[in-house]
Amino acid sequence: MAIRRHSVDAKLNLVVATHTINKNDRSTLSAIAFEAKENLGIETHTALVDKGYHNGKQIEICKNANILPL
Repeated sequence: MAIRRHSVDAKLNLVVATHTINKNDRSTLSAIAFEAKENLGIETHTALVDKGYHNGKQIEICKNANILPL
């Protein structure tokens, strides 16, 4: 089953990145967070993620790329 994940700008509620995946989504946070960061053209940002959408490795990857997952 395909799962869609979106990254949305908090200020304007516009979709800035989207992924369709066919695997466990606990290992996809960094990919969509990187895409959102690139699409927005920013150096750092905060990503608000739900509990089932990340794991320790994904948090570490994001922090190393100036993305703060909350």
